[in-house]
Amino acid sequence: MKKILSLLFCLALGFSLCACGEQTPPPTTPVPDQVEAPVLPVPEDSPEPVPVESAEPEASEEPSAPTVTVTLYKGDDNAEFVIPVECEIAGQSPQAIADKLVELGVFSAPVTANSFTVDNSNVIHLDMGQDFAAQIFSSGTAGEHIMVGSLVNSFISVYEADAVLITVDGNPFESGHAVYDYALSFFEN
Repeated sequence: MKKILSLLFCLALGFSLCACGEQTPPPTTPVPDQVEAPVLPVPEDSPEPVPVESAEPEASEEPSAPTVTVTLYKGDDNAEFVIPVECEIAGQSPQAIADKLVELGVFSAPVTANSFTVDNSNVIHLDMGQDFAAQIFSSGTAGEHIMVGSLVNSFISVYEADAVLITVDGNPFESGHAVYDYALSFFEN
């Protein structure tokens, strides 16, 4: 038993002497930002790099807004009647309708739709720009009838409204022939 105790004592003494020795910190590895990449020489006879083509085709234009098929109105060839025309517009907006009416020849130059609301009585409140009023002023009675009728019928048709109240830059719409300070219903021929 003495032998076992002395052996255990020697082992404990050996461990304690080893534990008191000098400790060295673990080796540090360089942080990736501090590592310098080796510069490799480029052989002089290496071929030119070949550009890799993308598998996806390049988009040449942004996708266009979806078109909507609507019934708009314009004057007939004799400027006597307001007739329906089925056509497509880019989105169901007041300005898209005004732009299409210019394209159809109702207006001779672009007109601006400033604002648009529909009230609880299903009446459209349409505020047009001064460019609209200028074209109405420069036309005769028949031209005014065709332009105003085409605008009113087109908006009533597209938005399924009962009437349209037109203002110009927030003021009541007055032409050389009439004061339109009331809601206009669908123009009948």
